[in-house]
Amino acid sequence: MVSNEQPHDPRACDGALTKAFGFLGKRWNGLLLATLMNGPMGFSDLRRAVGGISDSVLSERLGELGRAGLVARAVTEGPPISV
Repeated sequence: MVSNEQPHDPRACDGALTKAFGFLGKRWNGLLLATLMNGPMGFSDLRRAVGGISDSVLSERLGELGRAGLVARAVTEGPPISV
């Protein structure tokens, strides 16, 4: 039997795991993702659900999560407009 799969490279796995844990280990990221697993939330709702996070840090972390493709930002036309 011939396999078309690429050979396993442990170094690639180690690099991916290091990146994942570095990202998830950053303060608030894991908690934000866990909170959003329950469904979409607006900024204010998310801030209330994750007590102790400042608006600026929440905005920064959501931007990071968005750039990583882990969350999506959706704007609904109003009135009122919500994100």
